Amino acid sequence: MFDTTTIFYLILAFVLAIAVSYLFYFFGEKKKEKSIYFLFGLRTLSIFLILLLFINPVITRKTYETIKPKLAVLLDNSSSVVSVEHNEKSIRDLFKIIESNKEIEEKFDVDFYQFSEDISVLDSLNFDGKQTDISKALQKVERVYKNEKAPMLLLSDGNSTKGNDFAYFQGKQQVYPVILGDTISYSDLKINQVNVNRYAALDNNFPVEIFTNYEGNQPIKAKLLVKEGNSTVFSQDVNFDANKTSETINFYLKANKKGFHKYRASLVSSDLNEKNTQNNHVNFVVEVVEEQSKILILSDFVHPDVGMFKKIVANDKKQSVVFENIKDYKGNLAENDLVILYQPTRSFSKVFQQLKNTNQNYFVITGASTDWNFLNNAQDNFEKKSGNLTENFTPSFNSGFMPFITEDIGFSDFAPVKGKLGKVSIQVPTDVLLYQQVEGIETEEPLLATMNPNNEQKIGILFGEDIWRWRMQSFLNEQSFSDFDMLFSKLFQYLSSTKKLDRLKIDYNQNMLSSEENKIFASYFDSNFNFDSRAKIWLDIKNSETNKTYKLPFSSKENYNEVSLEEIPAGKYSFNISVENEKEKKQGFFEIIDFDVEKQLVSANTEKLNQLASNTGGKTIYPNQLNSLLKDLVKDQKITQTQKEIITQENLISWEWLLGLLVFLLSLEWFIRKYLGKI
Repeated sequence: MFDTTTIFYLILAFVLAIAVSYLFYFFGEKKKEKSIYFLFGLRTLSIFLILLLFINPVITRKTYETIKPKLAVLLDNSSSVVSVEHNEKSIRDLFKIIESNKEIEEKFDVDFYQFSEDISVLDSLNFDGKQTDISKALQKVERVYKNEKAPMLLLSDGNSTKGNDFAYFQGKQQVYPVILGDTISYSDLKINQVNVNRYAALDNNFPVEIFTNYEGNQPIKAKLLVKEGNSTVFSQDVNFDANKTSETINFYLKANKKGFHKYRASLVSSDLNEKNTQNNHVNFVVEVVEEQSKILILSDFVHPDVGMFKKIVANDKKQSVVFENIKDYKGNLAENDLVILYQPTRSFSKVFQQLKNTNQNYFVITGASTDWNFLNNAQDNFEKKSGNLTENFTPSFNSGFMPFITEDIGFSDFAPVKGKLGKVSIQVPTDVLLYQQVEGIETEEPLLATMNPNNEQKIGILFGEDIWRWRMQSFLNEQSFSDFDMLFSKLFQYLSSTKKLDRLKIDYNQNMLSSEENKIFASYFDSNFNFDSRAKIWLDIKNSETNKTYKLPFSSKENYNEVSLEEIPAGKYSFNISVENEKEKKQGFFEIIDFDVEKQLVSANTEKLNQLASNTGGKTIYPNQLNSLLKDLVKDQKITQTQKEIITQENLISWEWLLGLLVFLLSLEWFIRKYLGKI
């Protein structure tokens, strides 16, 4: 259809074409031949077509498209959902019910997803997920459909083994949990968690914390046993009843022998005939080390950063820490492997003189209270031209950092740190781990860096205070301090070491769980200590019990190499890491502990699924109620199809054809006039 203005212009163009042609052929003509009318028509049509080119009329069309609401179907693909009551076939049948429902198909666009640790579009179900993160699945689907109505069908047993508590999830979409698994509650004893440090110092006692739990009504007597091999190293009686359903047990074990020590904690009771006894046992491993790195923290005042560093070092039993106020310190710096200097002022003058004389390793943290005039003169490695203005810096991770293997732990989400504004200049070889960002703009100024002035002394520098906020943010992101603490433990370990740089560096966890994604990392450097991405690195593994061997290649990443141990079964292993056509090699050993967290879960968690449905305005159902729920969704007047108006505009004319027709008409008129002798 044309709008009113276009129609007016078309009529005006036609009238104008007639008027001009009339003046040309009839005005002042007394004798009117029959042929003149034909020529008049040709001229009128030609002029009209010329004007039509300028008007270029557009036809507007309106069409309507029916938009169906989305229905997201999420299926738990972890091993815990498969039970006697709901085997694989019965769960697949539930999907067929949804897929084959014609009314659902007419009203909704149905999208199918599967999830365990992560979520993906439904491909093939195998129910072998080792971990379940229901909260992540809900959040990702919520983001996909954030601008439309899309109720979710969640087919799960409600047993989430990682991530945030999904029961408190609140979103725009309604969630309808379909309860899978065994809904009968069984009396059950279990060990929820064991807290123990990875390392212990030789001849010291190390703490162990075990959380026990009981689900049941009858009073029972149980015993907690901790064994190393066949020897019982700790035992304690525990009593439970309907009111007392949990108990935390704290005790100490003696670290009397260097090396790895494997323990097995068991909670047993003769009063109870349990259906699941796998969750009554937890294995844990502690490495007893003979020597510890001694770390000294010196500061002129108390600050949350100092407390954070003390906690990180105290949690790593390979390191010991002492805090001293600089005004009271009279000790010998040479007794320490690393000295941490927090916001130095002139009161640190004797300390810096000793560090310069002994070439001792140290780590400097600067901030708003740092005396930069003193610090610039106290050492020759770096300086900062600073005034009294302070600035906030956010971290930007440098993937090319070489001294030790590390990964980005979410630095972009971290809060800004505070420091003096000024230009930094460094006079010695430096590796930057973090750069400064100011108001979202990345600079070339270092925020966290390490230096190696003479290939013997190691120096670290952090240009900002309040990094305790980073640790809090890391916990919010990962529900754990481990990633953040591990980063600084590696930094302190590197700075406190007196070893010269290795061309082949490795990083791995010596105690692994079979239910987790286990990897070994390595980096190889050329003679100039630049990362060599072309190097072919191999991992040779030998099972210490069966003597079975494996040979795995490392895959190259941006500044490191990694190999996955996904296919390696539980057991004790020794390994060799070698670089093809090079002499550098590394050896070590690790243990993969057989632990499937999904097998610890016997019954469906109906309580949390009910809470999720209540928070989102949905409804919890059992599989035999699925058809009824689908009918309710079809009838729900709040979930309706919408019509979308689509307006398209098309040119009425094709100028190529119009020009061709115009040339033809004008040529025809010219030849006729020529034939009639009017030219």
